[in-house]
Amino acid sequence: MFLVLAAVSVVKAAPNNPQKAANNPNKVAYYEEGLHAIPTDPITYVTGTNIVTERGNSGQIQAWYTGENGHGYHSVWNIAKKDSCPANWVFIEDPYPEWGDYLTPGANYCVKVNTF
Repeated sequence: MFLVLAAVSVVKAAPNNPQKAANNPNKVAYYEEGLHAIPTDPITYVTGTNIVTERGNSGQIQAWYTGENGHGYHSVWNIAKKDSCPANWVFIEDPYPEWGDYLTPGANYCVKVNTF
Protein backbone atom coordinates (compact mmCIF):
# COMPACT_ATOMS: atom_id res chain seq x y z
CA MET A 1 0.00 0.00 0.00
CA PHE A 2 2.82 2.43 0.87
CA LEU A 3 4.50 1.95 -2.53
CA VAL A 4 1.26 2.77 -4.34
CA LEU A 5 0.79 5.98 -2.34
CA ALA A 6 4.42 6.96 -2.79
CA ALA A 7 4.11 6.60 -6.58
CA VAL A 8 1.17 9.03 -6.78
CA SER A 9 2.09 12.65 -7.37
CA VAL A 10 -0.24 15.61 -7.44
CA VAL A 11 0.16 18.11 -10.29
CA LYS A 12 -0.74 21.58 -9.02
CA ALA A 13 -1.73 24.51 -11.19
CA ALA A 14 0.96 26.79 -9.80
CA PRO A 15 3.54 29.04 -11.50
CA ASN A 16 6.41 26.98 -10.07
CA ASN A 17 4.96 23.65 -11.27
CA PRO A 18 7.57 22.10 -13.62
CA GLN A 19 4.75 20.93 -15.95
CA LYS A 20 3.19 24.42 -16.26
CA ALA A 21 3.89 24.69 -20.00
CA ALA A 22 2.69 21.24 -21.01
CA ASN A 23 -0.59 21.31 -22.95
CA ASN A 24 -1.26 24.98 -22.14
CA PRO A 25 -3.33 26.30 -25.08
CA ASN A 26 -2.61 29.94 -24.15
CA LYS A 27 1.19 29.52 -24.12
CA VAL A 28 3.03 31.72 -26.61
CA ALA A 29 6.53 31.10 -25.23
CA TYR A 30 8.27 28.96 -22.65
CA TYR A 31 11.86 29.37 -21.60
CA GLU A 32 12.86 26.45 -19.40
CA GLU A 33 16.03 28.09 -18.12
CA GLY A 34 17.85 31.36 -18.62
CA LEU A 35 18.35 34.97 -17.57
CA HIS A 36 15.15 37.04 -17.81
CA ALA A 37 14.59 40.79 -17.62
CA ILE A 38 11.65 41.73 -15.40
CA PRO A 39 9.95 44.97 -16.55
CA THR A 40 10.24 46.84 -13.26
CA ASP A 41 11.69 50.32 -12.77
CA PRO A 42 14.63 49.80 -12.72
CA ILE A 43 14.74 46.49 -14.61
CA THR A 44 15.30 43.40 -12.46
CA TYR A 45 17.10 40.30 -13.77
CA VAL A 46 16.37 36.74 -12.59
CA THR A 47 17.65 33.33 -13.61
CA GLY A 48 15.03 30.62 -13.92
CA THR A 49 12.00 29.69 -16.01
CA ASN A 50 9.56 31.92 -17.86
CA ILE A 51 6.18 30.97 -19.29
CA VAL A 52 4.31 33.54 -21.39
CA THR A 53 0.59 33.29 -22.15
CA GLU A 54 -1.89 35.33 -24.17
CA ARG A 55 -5.38 36.10 -22.92
CA GLY A 56 -7.53 35.22 -25.93
CA ASN A 57 -7.41 37.86 -28.67
CA SER A 58 -7.33 40.74 -26.18
CA GLY A 59 -3.66 41.58 -26.81
CA GLN A 60 -2.96 41.07 -23.11
CA ILE A 61 0.16 39.06 -22.35
CA GLN A 62 1.01 37.51 -18.98
CA ALA A 63 4.36 36.09 -17.92
CA TRP A 64 5.40 34.03 -14.92
CA TYR A 65 9.10 34.12 -14.08
CA THR A 66 10.23 31.63 -11.45
CA GLY A 67 13.71 32.00 -10.03
CA GLU A 68 15.98 29.24 -8.84
CA ASN A 69 14.96 29.81 -5.20
CA GLY A 70 11.22 29.50 -5.98
CA HIS A 71 10.64 33.27 -5.75
CA GLY A 72 8.84 34.62 -8.76
CA TYR A 73 7.34 37.52 -10.66
CA HIS A 74 4.05 37.72 -12.53
CA SER A 75 3.72 40.45 -15.17
CA VAL A 76 0.64 41.64 -17.03
CA TRP A 77 1.27 43.41 -20.34
CA ASN A 78 -1.52 45.61 -21.76
CA ILE A 79 -1.25 47.73 -24.88
CA ALA A 80 -0.93 51.35 -23.73
CA LYS A 81 -3.79 53.69 -24.51
CA LYS A 82 -2.65 57.16 -25.59
CA ASP A 83 0.90 56.23 -24.54
CA SER A 84 0.19 56.56 -20.83
CA CYS A 85 -0.07 54.03 -18.02
CA PRO A 86 -1.91 53.87 -14.71
CA ALA A 87 0.04 54.58 -11.52
CA ASN A 88 2.42 51.75 -10.51
CA TRP A 89 2.59 50.38 -14.07
CA VAL A 90 5.79 50.56 -16.14
CA PHE A 91 5.68 52.04 -19.65
CA ILE A 92 7.63 49.95 -22.19
CA GLU A 93 8.04 51.69 -25.53
CA ASP A 94 7.78 49.45 -28.63
CA PRO A 95 9.05 46.24 -26.98
CA TYR A 96 8.63 44.10 -30.12
CA PRO A 97 10.72 42.01 -30.85
CA GLU A 98 13.35 42.62 -28.11
CA TRP A 99 10.99 41.66 -25.27
CA GLY A 100 9.19 39.00 -27.31
CA ASP A 101 8.14 38.27 -30.88
CA TYR A 102 4.61 37.52 -29.59
CA LEU A 103 4.08 41.23 -28.76
CA THR A 104 2.27 43.53 -31.20
CA PRO A 105 4.73 45.29 -33.54
CA GLY A 106 4.75 49.08 -33.08
CA ALA A 107 2.62 48.98 -29.89
CA ASN A 108 3.66 50.45 -26.56
CA TYR A 109 2.79 48.54 -23.38
CA CYS A 110 1.88 49.18 -19.78
CA VAL A 111 3.25 46.45 -17.51
CA LYS A 112 2.29 45.61 -13.94
CA VAL A 113 4.57 43.25 -12.00
CA ASN A 114 3.64 41.37 -8.83
CA THR A 115 5.78 38.97 -6.82
CA PHE A 116 4.88 35.51 -5.55
